[in-house]
Amino acid sequence: MNAQRWEEVQVAFNELIEMDASEREGRLARLAIGDPELHRAIESLLEADAEVDVHLASIDSALLLGGSCRSDPLGLAGRTIAHFHIHESLGAGGMGVVYRADDTRQGRAVALKFLLPHHNLDGSARARFLREAHAIAMLDHPNLCTVYEFGTSDDGRLFMALALYDGETLRTRLGREGRVAVRDAIDIARQIAAGLDAAHTAGFVHRDLKPANVMLLPDGSVRILDFGLAKARDHSLSTTSVRLGTVSYMSPEQIRAGDIDGRADLWALGVVLYEMLTGRKPFRGDERVSIADEILSGEPEPPSRYRPDVPAVLDRLVLRLLQKDRTRRHPTADELLRELEG
Repeated sequence: MNAQRWEEVQVAFNELIEMDASEREGRLARLAIGDPELHRAIESLLEADAEVDVHLASIDSALLLGGSCRSDPLGLAGRTIAHFHIHESLGAGGMGVVYRADDTRQGRAVALKFLLPHHNLDGSARARFLREAHAIAMLDHPNLCTVYEFGTSDDGRLFMALALYDGETLRTRLGREGRVAVRDAIDIARQIAAGLDAAHTAGFVHRDLKPANVMLLPDGSVRILDFGLAKARDHSLSTTSVRLGTVSYMSPEQIRAGDIDGRADLWALGVVLYEMLTGRKPFRGDERVSIADEILSGEPEPPSRYRPDVPAVLDRLVLRLLQKDRTRRHPTADELLRELEG
């Protein structure tokens, strides 16, 4: 499968995995008619995602200590790159493939993530990404995934070494429970806001916040995953390329390809909080285009419409986060955090 086709598969898979069962069935039926090859590839990934012993796990399991994966998408198992000895593949997602590896210099196990081949960068973009990535790795906050280092392999692959965590993603929990207790939803949102505040203060915007990028640890703490990868994705795209990302969590300004700041992350947190409270997304549709149109023109129902025990103050907070005009959202993650803690 060439890089362009792999990109199509990953985009479609990332969309489908976020849909509810009825939406997914309809989309798959249309794919089966319009693009049987893509349909077969997606069906294979969905089946793998639903199993414990998978051929190619989704990114949700990629940073879990207990995860395993039989396949080796990039053919790196058994190799040593820099000072990392690579073991089995843990999973793959739209941006990269993650391997379990030993850091022979520090004597610790890590998750080693390689960008997929179609995200290769030119020289100037690579240098810019590595500068930004090393700055991100300097962030030290209890609600951000610990990034040990970034680098480039001898054959030009960009990689980053991250901490391994024992836990599950928010997407996994929502898939199992549908929604979470109101107090738990507030606590998770509070910790996400705290992590965003630290990153935004340092000048970084996530731009792909979604349940699959939120790790829930057994002690109740929350870690945001994949900070910095959105920049790599942007650097690798031409002006005519398809805009990637999970559209359900994209802000209106992202869909319009406008200027992005931290308020795009706050919009995404509003979608995540809405989903935690109600078990459904605020903007729905059968296709990327219809979802994007809803984001641009539709108005979400208050969460209490689907869950009466959601207090009015929380309704107002969520709907403020989902204001299409970003000047009407919370101006900073810090202000949102104070409101969540109030």
